[in-house]
Amino acid sequence: MPARPLRPLRRIPIPKWAGLLLAAFLATGSPAGDASAAAFEVPPLRSAVTDLAGLLSPTTRQQLEAALRYLHEAGGTQLAVLTLPDLGGLTIEQASIRIVDQWRLGSEEADNGVLLLVARKERKVRIEVGQGLEGALTDAYAKRIIDEAITPLFRAGDFDGGIVVGVYQIARITNPEIDLRPYLEGQIRSPVRRKREASPLQLIFGLFLLFFIFSSRLGFLPFLFMGSMGGSGRHGGMGGGFGGGG
Repeated sequence: MPARPLRPLRRIPIPKWAGLLLAAFLATGSPAGDASAAAFEVPPLRSAVTDLAGLLSPTTRQQLEAALRYLHEAGGTQLAVLTLPDLGGLTIEQASIRIVDQWRLGSEEADNGVLLLVARKERKVRIEVGQGLEGALTDAYAKRIIDEAITPLFRAGDFDGGIVVGVYQIARITNPEIDLRPYLEGQIRSPVRRKREASPLQLIFGLFLLFFIFSSRLGFLPFLFMGSMGGSGRHGGMGGGFGGGG
């Protein structure tokens, strides 16, 4: 049976105003997104440390500025710190890209700039790295610096310590030959580690270890082994269960 020919598509008339409206929407994008982008203003780059969120003490800010100025003048990375009260509706990724595009950190040839961005309201931290440093300061290293060095101190309320240790760790990776410790004396603190709760297996093992120690000191240990071998008596029951036997 021969296949039926396809019917020609019916042309549905579209009002001219609808086409113009669609074109205008595609050209302008999302109104909400445009409003957020317009609300966010990139602050001018006047110093290596711009603390608009007021997270740093004056002493720490001065020490960081001196350390980062030395790092740059010694031929190292141009590293900048920026703290913001909020991101103006942007994600921290969007904000950091806009900032580095305008600030143009690092040399144009090497593209070796780094931005440490902290948003107070959103409680976000980001390390933005120039392409020239992506081989040294990888995404994995940046994540470890944030998760293991900066964030624990921030959670403890130590913003000075978190930002200082973040800057120090970044500089150690990008320029290990340049030592910033003389400029950050007394400010480099170890991250606060959370206490981990013991698992049930750890508790059982701990109880067993304590029982083993006290039994050996009180002279019960030989009777435990004899009981497990004989399979009878109170000690045999405890020993057998302990050793996995019947």
